[in-house]
Amino acid sequence: MMRILRRDMEELVGTCRREIPRAFESDDYTHRVEDALKEVQAQTKAMTDELDQRASDAGFALKPTQTGITPVPIADGQPIPAEQFASMSKEEMEGMRERAEKLQHDLGHTTVELKRLGKVAIERAKDVDTEVVRFTLTPIVDELQTQYAEFPEVVEYLGRVETDMADRQEIFKPADRLLHHRYPDSRTTAIQTNYSQATA
Repeated sequence: MMRILRRDMEELVGTCRREIPRAFESDDYTHRVEDALKEVQAQTKAMTDELDQRASDAGFALKPTQTGITPVPIADGQPIPAEQFASMSKEEMEGMRERAEKLQHDLGHTTVELKRLGKVAIERAKDVDTEVVRFTLTPIVDELQTQYAEFPEVVEYLGRVETDMADRQEIFKPADRLLHHRYPDSRTTAIQTNYSQATA
């Protein structure tokens, strides 16, 4: 029996290695992920658009840097030159400082929310990935469990195999489909990406 089970498991793994990567490369998979992430992407855009507007109303533009996002004072849509700073009164400089501090507070709150949305996006994409894996995997496991119904320990083993393979979708995915390539889990990266695209 063990020899037959070993053969069946080799066939199971072979089928999954052959069929599941194809599913991940399909247009249908791409569309399902896009549909799953539409709401999160819309919320992300709304938050960054609102922060951009707050910055503009306060007289700043948000610029991505290597260490994060920095409010840059602007006038007529352009960064304020050094000579204009030099001509500002003490009151004007203090007002600008206070507005910059308020904007930094808003920026910190927004980046925390963007990180939370990033985690939501990852979980939703993983749910789609699990469905893709199980679409190929579950029917094969069900058939094997029926075949080995007289051996409860084998049925239980097959259930564990199915759960493990479904939880480790990355082993079946082509490199360009790996989750961390598409959904960076970094609040700085998330907001920098939005503003880099907006200012490109």
